[in-house]
This record gives sequence, structure tokens and C-alpha cells, in this order.
Amino acid sequence: MKTTLSLCFALLIIFAYDVPAHSQGDSLVDGMKTADGNVVSVDLPNSQIVVKSSETMTFSVPLNADIIDSDGLNIQLTDVVVGNYATVSYTNDESGRHIMSGMQVEYKR
Repeated sequence: MKTTLSLCFALLIIFAYDVPAHSQGDSLVDGMKTADGNVVSVDLPNSQIVVKSSETMTFSVPLNADIIDSDGLNIQLTDVVVGNYATVSYTNDESGRHIMSGMQVEYKR
């Protein structure tokens, strides 16, 4: 029994070694990605938001994007202010632009 259990454990380690791990920013489903950081600008006329963490990223915000505050309530892009911490779900379009599908916004940290 111990030999069988040891063999199974060894095989598990061998096969698990090649399993890729996902980290933030990797594709999740249908090209969906996430990024988080501090909001550095909100461009209401052009429906864009810029978020900076390790890199600065500009997101186009379509009208159907879900923007949620830290209380879980739906808010508008007009409610997001510079300094908020945000986690953005997005996809890239054919030209490489980041298109936001949703955003979780926290108040200033």
C-alpha cells in the first residue's frame, strides 16, 4: 500500500510540474484579462480611463461596462476619481486597444 501511494505521489509531482500557472494579466476566458492599480486620469469626453501599477494602461470604457464600487453598487464613470484603486477586466480589440468590460473601484488607499 505504501509503495502504491508513493508511486502515485511521485507521478502527481512529475505531471504537475508541467502545468502552467496563471497570474494576473493572463488570459482568463475568451481573451479576458485583468489589471489593477491607481486611477491616474479619467477622460469623460472620450470615455477613457488610465490606470497605473507596474505599467500605465489606457482603457476605453464602453457604455455597457460594469463599474462597481467597494460596496458592490453600480456606479458611473463620472463617479471614478483620480487616486481610486481599481481592478479592471478587459479584452484587446483587433488594433490592440484595451476595452474595459468591468471595473471594481475602491476608494483612495
